[in-house]
Amino acid sequence: MIGDFIRDKIMHAVRENDSAFSLIAEEVTDISIYHFITLFAVCVNVTKGSIKEIFIDFVQSKGITGLLIANAILHTLKNHRIDVTLCRGNML
Repeated sequence: MIGDFIRDKIMHAVRENDSAFSLIAEEVTDISIYHFITLFAVCVNVTKGSIKEIFIDFVQSKGITGLLIANAILHTLKNHRIDVTLCRGNML
């Protein structure tokens, strides 16, 4: 319950500006050969002149192909109600 509340507050920070953002995605494979993606949003607030790097989620991927990673990222953004059409760049 508390975790969901905190995550919703963090996601609100990404959604509140309704402006463009970039993604940082890092894929890692653990010792048991599970694939995980750490996903961050980099948000720019032009009026405040600030840049925030915001943790979005740590998700398991079904594999390491471009298609599987892209699907995991898109699914995660949709789950957090983040508009993918506002994404203007990515850093993998």
